[in-house]
Amino acid sequence: MLGKMGTIMNNMKRSLTYRGFRLLEFIDYYQQECSLQESSIYDIDCVWLGIDNTGPEIKGQKGEYNECVPNRMHLSKEQIVILIDELQYFVTHGRLK
Repeated sequence: MLGKMGTIMNNMKRSLTYRGFRLLEFIDYYQQECSLQESSIYDIDCVWLGIDNTGPEIKGQKGEYNECVPNRMHLSKEQIVILIDELQYFVTHGRLK
């Protein structure tokens, strides 16, 4: 995990995938690892956005394994503002920042 989201979105981490695609990793309100990533699809501009791990080894909200975990992101208003900016940049430039 990248860290607790108490100070929302200061834990955003920009990097590149091993194939060179831009990647933005962050933790949602319920401490789930999420990301926004450029897609490798070649004929249309696409991104991946969502929770990275929904398997049984993920810790739930109580910090225990095998808890029922939502498969949707739970985003704060501040997180949404930042993601809108990221997505608008993608719409305008065809790539992530």
